[in-house]
Amino acid sequence: MPASSSHACRGFSRAYLAHLFRAKELLAYRLATCHNLTFTLDFMARIRAAIQAGTFPASMSALRYRAGRISGGEAAGKSA
Repeated sequence: MPASSSHACRGFSRAYLAHLFRAKELLAYRLATCHNLTFTLDFMARIRAAIQAGTFPASMSALRYRAGRISGGEAAGKSA
């Protein structure tokens, strides 16, 4: 799993987050929301940067891979 800059990933272990979800603690949902918003904002910033640089079509497979939409093997096959 790629490193994330979200507060949930920096400040809490995956085991603790799993515990919060199993215990149905409200903090789990708040941290998940913060993580998802951070991911979405970072992802959109990468897309905007690629569009401005004129490299968006060429960088789509890397963006998809980073988003977890395709596996590494598929990314290598599409770029070849």
